Amino acid sequence: VDDKGAYYKLYRITARKGQRLVIEMKGDGDLDAYVGIGTMVGDSLHIDETDDDGGGEKNARLRYTVKEDGTYIIRAQALDANATGTFTLKVTERVARAATIVNLPSNTPTTGDLTDSDQEADDGSYFDLYRVTVRAGEKVTITMRSSAVDSYVVLGQMVDGEWNQIAYDDDTGGGKNARLEHTFATAGEYLIRANTVGAGSTGTYTIRIDRGASTGGAARPARRP
Repeated sequence: VDDKGAYYKLYRITARKGQRLVIEMKGDGDLDAYVGIGTMVGDSLHIDETDDDGGGEKNARLRYTVKEDGTYIIRAQALDANATGTFTLKVTERVARAATIVNLPSNTPTTGDLTDSDQEADDGSYFDLYRVTVRAGEKVTITMRSSAVDSYVVLGQMVDGEWNQIAYDDDTGGGKNARLEHTFATAGEYLIRANTVGAGSTGTYTIRIDRGASTGGAARPARRP
């Protein structure tokens, strides 16, 4: 029983860094499922993430990206104090499709679709990758629009195999649309992430790069928290 009087059971799994797990708990009858995953720190269980209704109605569905190789603990419990009942618990691995990078044409909208098989950022959001090649001193405007997701566009480069973020925008395009302006100091190949503000968001969008255009937006060089 936890400190709020809710009953729970603990399950142990072994996982690898980078694995993307889906943990589903479905309660029978009136049981409101609540699931969490974490690690043991000394004699205490430290819960990293939880979910209570991601599976619809009273069912829990938690997406979790494994941070390090090791042993993890899943806590399956009732949301309410003193609640009892039977439940089923299932853990599956989401396999991301092979990373693809699409060349982004200039001055032409490109339609994309974010799904749960796309690449996943550290915060659990999905993204598509686009490639652009620019000249030193060239200014571009990158616009991402969607009625399905809260758009988040990120500009960066791969440096020694690691993602190096340069600038981003999430709402300068108005509403849930992103618009980022950037002037490149150095010529070369850069990558654009068509991303979302929220973890797990999926849906269609359009992305466009205009070269030399100015629409009033401004690149934000700071990293997203």
